[in-house]
Amino acid sequence: MHKHSEERILPHSPEAIFNLVADVGSYPDFLPWCTATRILKQNESGMIAEMAVGYKSIRERYKSNVELNRDAMIIKVTAIDGPFKYLRNQWYFEECNIDQCKIHFHIEFEFGSWILQQIIGAFFEDAVAKMVLAFETRANEIYNSCSLD
Repeated sequence: MHKHSEERILPHSPEAIFNLVADVGSYPDFLPWCTATRILKQNESGMIAEMAVGYKSIRERYKSNVELNRDAMIIKVTAIDGPFKYLRNQWYFEECNIDQCKIHFHIEFEFGSWILQQIIGAFFEDAVAKMVLAFETRANEIYNSCSLD
């Protein structure tokens, strides 16, 4: 099983970053390897979402249960269908100062296919780092441009 944890401090409020990560529909606009998303079911506490991902000749779709806990500033994602034997990730957004937050990100996953496990395992750390950086970059694009207007 692959595991990765990362923490970063961003110059944005926890609420702003929570909203960015919760906006699954915008993922194809900025998230590497995400080619499409679809919200299948949604309510105040979360959603069932489908995501299509692709890298070179590999194309996969999977469904996830996305739990949104705004009071605790936590987003939990668990795969419920697709190529994963196990996938769980969690975002926690902690207020540091006014309009600044520390993000805590943790992911664990294992593919059902040995071949996918070997292919993805080779670049797992780099892929996760690029994904977290994509969220950070997107936050800076959205929230910094809003403050300049």
